Amino acid sequence: MTDSVEAVLSKFQLIQISKVRASQHQARKQFDEEKLKALADSIHAEGLLEPIVVRQVDDEFELVSGERRLRACKLNGDETIEAKIIQTVSEAAAAAKGLIENLQREDLNALDEAEGFQELLNMKDSHWTQEQIGKMVGKPQSRISESIRLLNLPEEIQANIRQRILTREHGIELLRIDNANSQKGMANKIVKGGWSVKQTREAIDKQLKGSSGSEAPQSNGQEAPASSATFKRKDGAIVISARFPGQFDLETVMSDLRSKLTPWLEKNPAPKE
Repeated sequence: MTDSVEAVLSKFQLIQISKVRASQHQARKQFDEEKLKALADSIHAEGLLEPIVVRQVDDEFELVSGERRLRACKLNGDETIEAKIIQTVSEAAAAAKGLIENLQREDLNALDEAEGFQELLNMKDSHWTQEQIGKMVGKPQSRISESIRLLNLPEEIQANIRQRILTREHGIELLRIDNANSQKGMANKIVKGGWSVKQTREAIDKQLKGSSGSEAPQSNGQEAPASSATFKRKDGAIVISARFPGQFDLETVMSDLRSKLTPWLEKNPAPKE
């Protein structure tokens, strides 16, 4: 699999910025202007510490990775930039290489990350799976599948997650509601009330049980029913032990288990074979 994203030949060269075109396979969709300006100032003072990566297409170059560096150099009015020019097996290989490099960064917002995962899965002349993507970006497969589900949320909720008004975890909770209008209504309450993920989960629990869910639940310090859940690996499988009351809501229990399992998997990745 790694052969599909590695260059078979590369060289370093100073190239004209005007000849570099953006890649359509860019995971990052939004750029913080203040951070770009800070990067531009740093490059102006210290120089470009890491070249951008491009592939040559006729007499121009297509960006593979390094769009923030490219934009910062443009802010400085630079006419040329140092680049690593790679030859790849195919356009899909170049696109995959750029996406993987971006997805490995920690500062991507949850929606850009989800769209990057989905784009890799959609590539026709490669054979990406959620498991392979997870190994490449160092995240559990559950993280990949949950992230992609965020793309099913209404556009305005996605925009809030992209702008970090709502968190990825808020979005995952909202996916428990199967009606777009109800999802939007709950999202508005979360934003206006400044609800935590736990408060959001409790409000959705009430709504799913028939309550209005219009008020932020008052936490009494007690966790959801499966709060005593523990996880461990045994013989290649994950063993889950949990306690919950005799009277329980299955959806609530599963949501609580999911919210605890995801961070556990991130801290306890499967051992490499």
